[in-house]
Amino acid sequence: MARKTGAAALILIGGMAAEAVAQSTIPPSSPLESGRAALAGHDPTSAITYFSQVDSPEGREWLAVALMMESRSPSDAYVERAYEAARRSRVAPPEPTESRAAIAQSLQPGDMVIAFMVGAAHAYGWAFDRDAFVGYPLPSPAEIAAAVERAGAYIARQDRDGLTRITVDFIPALLGPATQRLPAVTRLILVADGPLRQLPFADLNIDGVDEIQTADFASLSQVIARPRSAPGGRLPIVPVAIGVVVTILLVAGGVALRRS
Repeated sequence: MARKTGAAALILIGGMAAEAVAQSTIPPSSPLESGRAALAGHDPTSAITYFSQVDSPEGREWLAVALMMESRSPSDAYVERAYEAARRSRVAPPEPTESRAAIAQSLQPGDMVIAFMVGAAHAYGWAFDRDAFVGYPLPSPAEIAAAVERAGAYIARQDRDGLTRITVDFIPALLGPATQRLPAVTRLILVADGPLRQLPFADLNIDGVDEIQTADFASLSQVIARPRSAPGGRLPIVPVAIGVVVTILLVAGGVALRRS
């Protein structure tokens, strides 16, 4: 009986050892995969911890998404960190760039910057001038790509009515709560990303803004330092009646930019 018991114990121990060896050959989930799983489980706090361990553009992009999901107000510390993560996801590490706060201080009166991040599944915008800062969700990347494609088709056909419809429907969603400050804006600087790089922002007359310029994160400081164009020097292709749309957005609960 003792021999049988001993043999059974050896079999059990051997099976446990084999199972342990088998488990050790299974690679653990990467921080990127764990972070995505945490987001899928509606746990942005854990996702931030995982994504912070990933030193790659993809990891920083997902970190920005998690930070925006964790935020409780449009201008809290999470939104500020999300902007920084998104900026670093688009600039190679050796590329010198300034912080958002430093860039804001370099803006002239009447300047506003709106930086976009269009990822694989999420898209966000950040709007700031010298005094205020806000982050907000954009339409889905798929919706953005479709709208830009339609706009390109209308431009190719010189269909002004079609382009006007796209602009009236699409531009307010891109500008978000920044629309409330547009009456005081004379130069709008847009940091495009993804499909938005193909949208001819400079050809769109946005609520009377005198000048629209585009940049990427690496060239933003240089664009800000450029001399402004003479007022009224731009020839808009599409006059957009955006005021009515903005009013509807505000009534529906658009979030105002609040002071930093």
